[in-house]
Amino acid sequence: MFNEPVTIEDTDQSFWEGLLWGQVVKAHGVIEVNMGVDLAGIGENDVEVTKDKVIVSVAGAELFNSRLVGAINVENKQGILKRLFDNDDGYNQALAELTKQAEEAAKDPELVSRANERATEEISRLLGYVVTDREVEVVIGD
Repeated sequence: MFNEPVTIEDTDQSFWEGLLWGQVVKAHGVIEVNMGVDLAGIGENDVEVTKDKVIVSVAGAELFNSRLVGAINVENKQGILKRLFDNDDGYNQALAELTKQAEEAAKDPELVSRANERATEEISRLLGYVVTDREVEVVIGD
């Protein structure tokens, strides 16, 4: 879950363009980003069975999806003509920017490492129910 405010402002405009057509959107919302290992990609070449061990090789954690949790608080300042002729509350821009920021933050190496660790634990636990007579080892690839 990421809860960071964003500000969207067009800085390429002159003072007068900004006064007439400009828009500054400040938004705050909570975005949930889901990461994990895609088990559908595991094939027979990814599983090695020895006398006392089962070794499963899986790809590293990746971003599955992101979604808004709750509401977005949007503060919108618009230029005079923008407000009259092209009134836009900035919600869609805010949602896109909040999602982009959350997805970028989720790529932090520490968070990816934690997702890989949790995936390893869960896969080992799951396989432990099926393979009771051997040790289970999960190897995370790139």
